[in-house]
Amino acid sequence: MDWRALPRLAAEAYPESMPPSSHVEECKFALLDTVASAWSTPDSVPPRSKSSGGNGGFPTSWATGSPAELSSACYENAFAAHASEFDCIHYMAVGHPGAAILPALVPLMQNGEIQAPDVISGYLTGLEVMATLGEAVGDRLRKRGFHSTPVLGAPAAAAAVARALRLDATRTSWAMFLASTSNVGFACAHGTVGKPRQVAAACRGGLEAALHSAAMLGEELPTGWQQPLEVLLQEELPTPLHAFGAPWALDVLPTYHKRFPMCGYFDAPIAHVDALRVRGFLREAVRITLGVPEYIATASKYRLPSTIEQARFSLPFSVAGLLARGSIDPTLFSEPSLSDSDIQRWATAVQVQKVDGELGPLGDSITGFVSVERFDGSHETAAVTYRVEPPVTSWEMLEEKLGNILPNASEATVREIVNGFQEFENLDSRQLAAILALGAENR
Repeated sequence: MDWRALPRLAAEAYPESMPPSSHVEECKFALLDTVASAWSTPDSVPPRSKSSGGNGGFPTSWATGSPAELSSACYENAFAAHASEFDCIHYMAVGHPGAAILPALVPLMQNGEIQAPDVISGYLTGLEVMATLGEAVGDRLRKRGFHSTPVLGAPAAAAAVARALRLDATRTSWAMFLASTSNVGFACAHGTVGKPRQVAAACRGGLEAALHSAAMLGEELPTGWQQPLEVLLQEELPTPLHAFGAPWALDVLPTYHKRFPMCGYFDAPIAHVDALRVRGFLREAVRITLGVPEYIATASKYRLPSTIEQARFSLPFSVAGLLARGSIDPTLFSEPSLSDSDIQRWATAVQVQKVDGELGPLGDSITGFVSVERFDGSHETAAVTYRVEPPVTSWEMLEEKLGNILPNASEATVREIVNGFQEFENLDSRQLAAILALGAENR
C-alpha cells in the first residue's frame, strides 16, 4: 500500500449506511469503556473555561455532566478517559484508540454536526488508520522514546472526524497532515499527569485539524500527509504490515478492555504470579524475580512509586498489591496504598528482568519465568508463557466494570447506562447527554 493512499481509503471507508454488526458492537464496547474510564477517577478533570456549545446542543463533559464548548469537551473528555490508565487498547494500533478518537466524535454529535452512525463509522475508520500506522511504526516509536497513542492518535482522530464529516480524500489528507504537525508525545511522560494531557492534545488536535480542513479554500496540498511522521522517525515510513481494510483490524484482533487501571502490559505477568500464588509456589518468599518480555520490562518504570500515576507503571507495586491483599481491584491505585507497609515491603522484594525475544503476530509466544528465593535460602524457578492471543469482551464484562467504577449507582442505573450504549446508533444528542450525565452523577 502506498502511504499517500491512506487518506483516500479513510474517506471511502464503510460506504454502506452502517458497518458490519460485529464492527458496530466493537465500537459500542469501546465507547462504553472509554466513557466509563473517564468516570473512574473523581479528580480527573483538567482546568478549562466554559462557553456555549453549537446550534444543535451542548457537548457534555463526561466527568461532570455539565455543558462545555466543543474543543474543551474534546480535550477534557480525552484527558479524563486516559487519566486513570483504565481505557481500552488495540494492540495493532499500539495504543489507546478509544481515548484518542472518540472524544473528538461524540461532542460533534452533541453539537448537531454529525449523527450517531457517523460516530460509529468515524471511530472505526480512525481505529483502522491507527492500526495500519501502528503495525508499521508503533514499535519503532516506542523504542525511540515516543508514546504511540498521541503520535498516531492525532492523524487517526483527524481521519475519524474527516470521515464522520464526509470530507473528500484531499481534505482528509490535509487534516491528517495538520494533526500530525501539531502533536507529539514523549514516553518519558508515562507515570505523570503529562501522559493524559498528551492524549487529550492529540485528540483535540485531530478534531481541530479536520474542522480547519473542512473550511479550507483551495490551499495546495503538501507532498504527503505522512511527512511529519517521517521527520520524527528520520526515515521513510516502511511498507505497512497491515494494509487498510485488508482485512479490517477488528477482524484480526479485537479491542482489549482492561481489568485494572494500570498499564495493560502488566495483566499477563500478574496472571502468572496469581496462578503461582494459588499453587503455593510463592510460599515463604523473600524475593521474587519476574522474567518478562522487553516491552513489559520497559513499561515498568518505577519500583517504589510515590504517586498514583507512577503506581500505574510499576509492576513491582502491582505484584505487591496482589501478594499483600490476595487480589487486585481499582482501590489498589489510591493514596493509602502508596503508604501501605505490606505493599511497600513486597514491592522491595520484587524485581523485573528482561528476557530475550520479541512477540510478533497472533499466536506468537515467548517463554518467561518467575523465580522465588525463600526464607530457608532455597531457590525455585517456574517457566511461564507470554502469548499473543485475541481478547474476549462481552456486555456482561463491561457492565461489571462499570458497576465497579460507579460506586454510587444502583444496579438498575448501571443497567440503564449499558442499555443506552447498546442502543447507541439510535440515540439523539439529548438522549446521549442524559446517559452521560447519569454516569457523571454517580461517580
